[in-house]
Amino acid sequence: MVGNRDFLAGDDFLRRSGMTGLSDPVAQARAFRELGAKTVIITCGADGLICADESGIVHAGRFEMEFVDGTGSGDAFAAGYIAGLLDG
Repeated sequence: MVGNRDFLAGDDFLRRSGMTGLSDPVAQARAFRELGAKTVIITCGADGLICADESGIVHAGRFEMEFVDGTGSGDAFAAGYIAGLLDG
């Protein structure tokens, strides 16, 4: 399922699913890379995200703002990420 994917993105559900047997998102990102995924992004809610690719692993925080409703936040993140990839 993971091998030879250019991009693997997941969220808290993926982190809790037990796919890797690991609970730490950095360790999970490494494990998915070892399984063949080229770029792994794991969103961590209020803790930001973890991104792992051939250049290493980065933890990115989040912007401070009032939380109103998280509905659609994952979709909005994915759309922004894809738009950034397309823009280069």
